Amino acid sequence: MENFLSLINVRSIEANLTGETMKFRYTSVFSIRGVSLPSDEGEKELVVDSKAAFRAFLTTQPDPHMFEGDRSLAVMGLIMRGIFRFKPTSDEFKEQIANAVEDIKDKRQKEGGSHPFLVIVAEGEVATLQPEHEKDAEDFIVYLDGADTAKIRAEFEGRITALLNSIVSEAGNVIGIRKLSDAVIFFREDGKPVYSYTFSTGTLQSYVSTPLTDDQAQAIDELYRALATDTILQRVQRLTRSSFEIQGDPFRSFLAAWSALEIFVNKVFKKYETAFFDSMLEEGHLEAQRKYLERMRNVMKGKYRLVDKFAVISFLLMPSTADQDLQTVVEAKKLRDKLFHGETVDEKKLPVERVQDLVIRSVRLHIKQG
Repeated sequence: MENFLSLINVRSIEANLTGETMKFRYTSVFSIRGVSLPSDEGEKELVVDSKAAFRAFLTTQPDPHMFEGDRSLAVMGLIMRGIFRFKPTSDEFKEQIANAVEDIKDKRQKEGGSHPFLVIVAEGEVATLQPEHEKDAEDFIVYLDGADTAKIRAEFEGRITALLNSIVSEAGNVIGIRKLSDAVIFFREDGKPVYSYTFSTGTLQSYVSTPLTDDQAQAIDELYRALATDTILQRVQRLTRSSFEIQGDPFRSFLAAWSALEIFVNKVFKKYETAFFDSMLEEGHLEAQRKYLERMRNVMKGKYRLVDKFAVISFLLMPSTADQDLQTVVEAKKLRDKLFHGETVDEKKLPVERVQDLVIRSVRLHIKQG
């Protein structure tokens, strides 16, 4: 780092004690495998959450939305390779940046393939940065040790997870999610972008993409708003997202989905147990039958197995598929137990998609039921 600082002839910046703020824009781009845009649409709005300054849309052209992020990443690459030493106004400097940006765009396009890109944009304000060093590169500013952008990313992580799970749940054909770009850019009062860096030591699947309809886009927005404010199932949401983001690793994807299902069942079971017995007691049973049901309920407290709990939940949430869903849970649990006991299991036969489907359907119906 000392070598880099000497190369660019940085100047120290005095601490800003004015209490002023500066704007930031956090942009993240994902590839969503299994979803496509209608042939006559180049972009589809999914979520506009004005209260949280959070927007998400599908597009075939993500590059315009990622220009500053791509250029910031290009600058970082030059810094790390020790070649960020040209005068900011020189043609050589500008050529280096432009070439690096094109490489980043090409890589994103190759990784994204023919799928539409999910672009997420979040905005806000932070206290004016107090960098150790600043470099004015004419079209942008470089701050070194100016801000920990991880805190900004963490601020929106829950909403991004809620959005991704909403897409998986409502689109119906998603088989994989992959983050392609991720950037936090700051803006001075005059609108000039600021790139802030903090330095510290230390299986191919066959599928068919389906066009996302307007109804599905609306459903995604509605489910996102419910999931984004949910405080009970946050870990379930994180694990579900993780299951879809893990590429080419059915073992980890299965375990993430199974863990999400298991936590969901344990979190919500009490509510459905009460509803289950209450519905039975309300059906005009004789007094002796009512007493038996109450006794059975008391005896079973603390003795339910996971499969028993899921049976009650699925009976109330998804009665039309309850038998089939219960069979999936039984089979998946056997495989999970084998894995945990060190037995050999053919990873290609793990019911990843079926368990993922169970999780997203269960969570969606539970949330919508209120």
